[in-house]
Amino acid sequence: MKLPGKPTEKALYALVAAGALLVIYAVAFVVSNSGSVQVSFVVGSTRVPLILLMVLCVAIGGALGVVLVRVASRLRHSDPAA
Repeated sequence: MKLPGKPTEKALYALVAAGALLVIYAVAFVVSNSGSVQVSFVVGSTRVPLILLMVLCVAIGGALGVVLVRVASRLRHSDPAA
């Protein structure tokens, strides 16, 4: 009799295979995006690795999303009499 919460051996192998494929994909993604790109600012420009720029943009977007959700939540739950 199998317990419903316990994964089978096939399921564990499938998870390991999926994890390995994900790691291989991530490494290939980083290697293919490791070239440098020129980033222009108003007062100057610099060259940075493309993958670093992508990670920085994702981090900034995630931080802005968290801030906006918190601000919206505070505005929604604020006391209207205050």
